[in-house]
Amino acid sequence: MGPSFVSNTRVTIFAATVAVLFSVITARLFYLHVVNQDQARQIIAESRYRFQKIKPRRGVILDRDGNVLASSKPVWDIGVDPMMVDIRDREKLGYLAMILNQDESLLVEKFGWSPDLRNHKSRSRWVKLAESVDESVYKAVNRLEVKGVYGNRYFSRYYPAEKDAAHVVGFINKAETPVMGIERTLDFYLEGSPGWRIREINGSRKEIRHFRVREVDARNGYHVELTLDSGIQQFVEDELDWIYENLQPQSASIIVSECKSGAVLAMGSRPHFDPNEFWDYDLDRDFRNRAISDVYEPGSTFKIITAAGFMNDRLGDRSTKFDCATRSVYHRNRRVVLPTDTRQRGVLEFHEIIKKSSNRGTALAGFKLGENRFFDYCQAFGFGEKTGIELSGEETGILHPLDKWDHYTLSRVTIGYGVGVTPIQMHTAMSVVANEGHWYAPHVVSQVMDDEFSPVVKFEIPEPKRVISKNTARDIRDCLVEAVSLSGTGSKATLRNIQIAGKTGTSRVLLDDGYSEERHVGSFSGFFPAEQPEYIITVVVNDPQQTVSTYGGSVAAPSFKNIAEYIVSTKGISPVRSGKELLTFNE
Repeated sequence: MGPSFVSNTRVTIFAATVAVLFSVITARLFYLHVVNQDQARQIIAESRYRFQKIKPRRGVILDRDGNVLASSKPVWDIGVDPMMVDIRDREKLGYLAMILNQDESLLVEKFGWSPDLRNHKSRSRWVKLAESVDESVYKAVNRLEVKGVYGNRYFSRYYPAEKDAAHVVGFINKAETPVMGIERTLDFYLEGSPGWRIREINGSRKEIRHFRVREVDARNGYHVELTLDSGIQQFVEDELDWIYENLQPQSASIIVSECKSGAVLAMGSRPHFDPNEFWDYDLDRDFRNRAISDVYEPGSTFKIITAAGFMNDRLGDRSTKFDCATRSVYHRNRRVVLPTDTRQRGVLEFHEIIKKSSNRGTALAGFKLGENRFFDYCQAFGFGEKTGIELSGEETGILHPLDKWDHYTLSRVTIGYGVGVTPIQMHTAMSVVANEGHWYAPHVVSQVMDDEFSPVVKFEIPEPKRVISKNTARDIRDCLVEAVSLSGTGSKATLRNIQIAGKTGTSRVLLDDGYSEERHVGSFSGFFPAEQPEYIITVVVNDPQQTVSTYGGSVAAPSFKNIAEYIVSTKGISPVRSGKELLTFNE
């Protein structure tokens, strides 16, 4: 047998083996391409195509003059795909660490390299290196051309005014959820609509742009213009800082608004927070907008409701006399002890009762009015329900139904005890007097605008509702002017060239064992110029610790004066004074 002889058996086995192999391959290909083609196509699509959601840019929040209160800036999350890294880029990691302000050894670990620089392939295709870096950092990273390193862009919310008007503007948390303020209540307009695209990628995970399948653009959010005035808001914030640092109250709130529209120009509270660093603050203490959510007994500022009902129902006028030495009256066939005054009073005319803030005189006027009618006026002035301002967290206050009133209730509610109000409710009630008897709904939103800043939704001022007559409102205004004279309880709110109408309020803090003798809520609410009202200011200081007097005339009226002087100087308000008014001022 020659050397080239091959056994027939071997040939047969070899041919059979090749045939079997081809049969297996053919069967496998048939299975993949015919029997299981849907699953195969899905696997290919998953590896080649990517569905990408395109996030919209959130709308801007502006004040009435176009100053930015909230905006969005593009930021990047930088990451690495450990399966795509190249060991030749190891020498670049030192520069990358400096750019990202990170430890180089940490980057080596994230790249999947061991100390001997062997690459341990990770199943993860994304390991975050840095988050929320700005455009300049992202461009610096790209210039290094480190293979496998790339970024994902999104928009981050920031607040240029920082703590100013933080409770009004609100903020977006790290989960991109609006938490409070305008950010929450107008999220429907601000958030926009996301877009999407389907893109094809190559083996290096780079997009093949000319093979992009489909793309739907995102629609950016609308912009929101508020009624706030940043200049007044800044001054209010400074005044609140002074109150909080020097008087050391538990809390404080200030509201400034226009008389004729109800537009809020400034609203601030203490404690407060910086929405850019919201995670550093206490949720229960710092985030609550106390101007709309803190409920307190208002004390004497509530006497304007009693005065309004008494005079509007023509039970008396400014000159009606009451014996404020009266200690008790009979009501519901029971003897009711009247509340005391800080000083012993005799017979006073009604305007003097308001001026000197007599508890007994006010209670006597309330008994003439009666429970039913007085309760109706409380409701007409908006107590016991929300004002409807466009902010989350507003409370309704406390106005107990009439069937819960006992024989003592009327004597207490008429002077601001036994009733709970929010600063915005008391502020709006004072505006009724300033607006000749009309109740205007307070509001902070002016309009919603598109990308070209053209109006899309105009927030019209709701129709005012009449609460008391024009003559009644003017009579109460005259009483409030006397209350801010040099001999009234609000003397520290007086301005030399502009006449003020307002009312102080002081209520004892209710503790577990009864009302405190030392701890008070001091407030002042008023408007100016008294003859032609333009601005209303309400200041509430809760439980000040570092002050000789905790009364509203001492802790709140001076701040009213400071803010009023600022507005007068910046808005060019001219004095309107008559001889009678000068005599009132110089009493």
